[in-house]
Amino acid sequence: MYDNLGRHRNLLSLVTSGVIIKNTAFYLGLHTPFTYNIRYIFLAVLLPAFLFVFSITGFVTANERHTCFKSGSEISLRVADQEDWNTYLSASGRFLLHYVTSGSNTVPPNDESGSGTPDFIEKAATFADSTYRYLIEQNNYPDFTSAQTPYAIYFRDSPYLGFTGVIENGTHIILHRNFEEIRQGNTTVPPPENSDPDGRALGALKVTMAHEIMHAIQFFALGEFRELHWLEMDAVMASHFVFPNVLDYLNDINSSNSIFSNPQQSTPVAYHHATWMHYFTEVFGLNFWGEVWQTRKQKTSLDMLDAIKQKLENQQEHLAEHHLELHLWHVAVGYRSPSDFGFENRLLYPNANMTQTFSSLPDDILTVRSVNSMAAHYLLFHNQLARKGPLRISLFTEDAEPQIGVIRFRNGETEIHRFEMKSSGITHIEPGFLWEET
Repeated sequence: MYDNLGRHRNLLSLVTSGVIIKNTAFYLGLHTPFTYNIRYIFLAVLLPAFLFVFSITGFVTANERHTCFKSGSEISLRVADQEDWNTYLSASGRFLLHYVTSGSNTVPPNDESGSGTPDFIEKAATFADSTYRYLIEQNNYPDFTSAQTPYAIYFRDSPYLGFTGVIENGTHIILHRNFEEIRQGNTTVPPPENSDPDGRALGALKVTMAHEIMHAIQFFALGEFRELHWLEMDAVMASHFVFPNVLDYLNDINSSNSIFSNPQQSTPVAYHHATWMHYFTEVFGLNFWGEVWQTRKQKTSLDMLDAIKQKLENQQEHLAEHHLELHLWHVAVGYRSPSDFGFENRLLYPNANMTQTFSSLPDDILTVRSVNSMAAHYLLFHNQLARKGPLRISLFTEDAEPQIGVIRFRNGETEIHRFEMKSSGITHIEPGFLWEET
């Protein structure tokens, strides 16, 4: 059932979550008591590490827009093809922008300021400085620049909006020459849609600048590009918080590979799982990630997930609990959005796909396929058969520490419960409401 806003009126959403190290057997039972009759649901899975969310109730494509290269690539090396570069030093002195005003690599020539430098380049320099201030000066990311040698940014024709290439002494960034006509085979296409008040091209320039600067920070911290899925998620996330009005990342999460569309797919997934990282930014602030990168710079062998765990443990927090919470956030979006819970932009996000949906509790045992590591299942139950009595959840685990989250949608209001299970054996929990109240 739906109210006049299209929201579920009488639904129950259950989320179960846990992070473990080895394979384990996991069984979940949901039941409601009747006189001499109990109905059960059982979930049986084998998990190498998991988090459950159980819910009862012609543009440039994403992976063509930005990239980074592990070594000097053909595209990176082609900056040498252009020998007559004009240069412009950003106001901070940290970035030296290279451009031309004729030929196939020409940038938009407009110079309304009369400075002798194209407005496009002056704005790009401003966006680079803004990114530097926000990430490095305000949020403690490692400083990849040198006051003595400005960081090089080139503008040229390319099938990419931006990419970060490895050179002898680090990296440089190459950005598209105008962000209006992106070469795709024998034709050109505009950049993906965004919400920037200055227009699509400048919006794309803003977030691409921040995205590629984030790649430069990553390489500076690690000395290489590795765990590329994490790096791309990280760059998409950071670019949004540097320029929050652009909303370019909505192109990435409106995808079959996003957590909303496919919560059963393991994190990380380049670009499309950026909201996994958004969660931690919205809870702790972007400084959370700045300190993660400072840790990775000090311990370059540390992988991303271990660095996240270490950061959380330093704050007396635990990944399992937050992994449950972030999947609850991914359920509470779109027409299921509550007024006071979840992502800031939850109303703009696609509705979460349910792993399975039920009109009521099945009469027979239910077996659900295995849940992947760092993934989830969302199950939605409609109480269309008017079950009565208290909701009870029974969970049997072996060598695991799963957690359960329950979201109840009732008449436009949302109620959320979270539970931690025993590491082994059977746990019975009661959220404290009746089936007839769902």
